[in-house]
Amino acid sequence: MKSVTMLYFAQLSAQAGCAEERWETDVSSLQELFAELKQQHTWTLSLNKVRFARNDAFCAADESFDDGDVLAIMPPMSGG
Repeated sequence: MKSVTMLYFAQLSAQAGCAEERWETDVSSLQELFAELKQQHTWTLSLNKVRFARNDAFCAADESFDDGDVLAIMPPMSGG
C-alpha cells in the first residue's frame, strides 16, 4: 500500500471538501488513482479534463507514483 499527499485545486477542492489530504491506495497509476478519488469525492470532471503533477512536475495520467509522493490534480485553468 502506498501513502501519498494529495493536493486538489479549484472545483476539485470544493467537491472534496479539502485542498490537501493523505491518501492510502493500492493502485499503480495516476489515472487509476483519479478513478478511485473521483468515486470517493463524487467529482464531476472526467480524466481528460484534469492535469497531474508529481513532486512539483507535470506528468501524464498513465505514469506511476511512489510511496511518499506529493501528487496534485488540477482542473482546467484560465487566466490573463
